[in-house]
Amino acid sequence: MDGTVTNTAPWIITVGASTVDREFETYVELRNGKRLQGTSLSSPLSEKKFYPLITGKQAKAANASEADALLCKPKSLDHEKAKGKVVVCLRGETARMDKGYQAALVGAAGMILCNDKAGGSEVIADPHVLPAAQISYTDGLAVFAYINSTDHALGYISSPTAKLGTKPAPFMAAFSSRGPNTVTPEILKYIIIGDTGVGKSCLLLQFTDKRFQPVHDLTIGVEFGARMITIDNKPIKLQIWDTAGQESFRSITRSYYRGAAGALLVYDIT
Repeated sequence: MDGTVTNTAPWIITVGASTVDREFETYVELRNGKRLQGTSLSSPLSEKKFYPLITGKQAKAANASEADALLCKPKSLDHEKAKGKVVVCLRGETARMDKGYQAALVGAAGMILCNDKAGGSEVIADPHVLPAAQISYTDGLAVFAYINSTDHALGYISSPTAKLGTKPAPFMAAFSSRGPNTVTPEILKYIIIGDTGVGKSCLLLQFTDKRFQPVHDLTIGVEFGARMITIDNKPIKLQIWDTAGQESFRSITRSYYRGAAGALLVYDIT
């Protein structure tokens, strides 16, 4: 979402989040023949068969509002209505995995998490506590339309499978904050992304006097060959703060690698 960062100088360059070329696919199969691609890290359904589908709104508890039940909020679902069925929940307001937890509490066999309009096509593979799949906003509309069109809606969630080499990849993750800065929108915000540097030549290893034990052989680096770029035929000067070689920054890493309590990303742009 644009304008989701408010950090100001000297933190003009920030670390962004990107995806990898791996997806965990699952499919929501409806009895009307539709097959909708989603994602999940949860376990499969106990039996390979069609299960009754019910929306959170239809499974509403007596003392809950329809809006809360549709979002599968705590104590909003009725055990007798949801037991043994796949509950369809709308994304929003509460955590994605908590919705599945609420469905599991009332004995649901599984959950289909449908994005709201704000979620759009962003789907995230979560290790839900019950068989589940998250699908896009458009596909979610198809599920709701099907359920509302029949008195005996049936569906199935396939077992998740890993798909490698997906394209495009990497690209900016939806939850990575976007510019422009709301305080100083005229200043460009650079987002640096890349693989974690833990190889023999990585900068983190250099900063810790080679005492950091590498597990993977990956490297990371950022280079600004030109300190000037042109936007709309106007020259824009780049001002980069270089921390490489400064002893004061070496001590920053000590509290991290000793207790494995965190990670430090260092970018050498000299």
